[in-house]
Amino acid sequence: MAVVQALLGELAPIVGGRAVETGDRYEVASPYDGSPVASVHRAGAAEIEAAIAGAVNAFDETRRLPAWRRSEVLDAVGDGIAARREELGRTIALEAGKPLKTARLEVDRAAFTFRVAAEEARRIYGEIVPLDWLPGNDGRVAHVRRVPLGPIAGISPFNFPLNLVAHKVAPALAAGNPIVVRPASCCRSSPTCRLRSTPQATANTASRPGSSRTTCASSTRRSTASTSAA
Repeated sequence: MAVVQALLGELAPIVGGRAVETGDRYEVASPYDGSPVASVHRAGAAEIEAAIAGAVNAFDETRRLPAWRRSEVLDAVGDGIAARREELGRTIALEAGKPLKTARLEVDRAAFTFRVAAEEARRIYGEIVPLDWLPGNDGRVAHVRRVPLGPIAGISPFNFPLNLVAHKVAPALAAGNPIVVRPASCCRSSPTCRLRSTPQATANTASRPGSSRTTCASSTRRSTASTSAA
């Protein structure tokens, strides 16, 4: 038991790139034998508001990041996950009760998720739509662009505590959006470990056990402008 506690210790919500200790702790226990895995600081209203405010402020930067830079960041996160395969796999096994082999495969999938997002960050295309369906619109077209939407709320379940967080974070960052993540209360150690390697202020975690209301948003929006052909 002491070895497990020493391995993961205390964890806190990450707000604006730094861990915030609130003093309001709860214990994460192994579903396998009930042994303590980590002591987690619970995020309160103030921490959640700070995380949202940080995401709003970060949007001024993330919305302007060129595709190559977003891709570079996502590749770096994927590489960081792969480099910590054993550590993250062990963490998932402890808090989710998975066999270590399965936990390692989840780490591999999470790294792959970020690498795919890195590729897709370079492929957020627009469209040119003909508008000459009616008389008087001859030569007119609509230019459609996909632009960042803004701060995203991501809520993830317990069964794949790392990869399903990656499925929220990676597409949001690929599209130029900061994100606030609400991981599962029983399995928040691996998301916290992984989010420490993301760019400051682009990804925050908020852990609040017992909360049942969730909010999600899509990661891009369409901006359309009509123009006349030359």
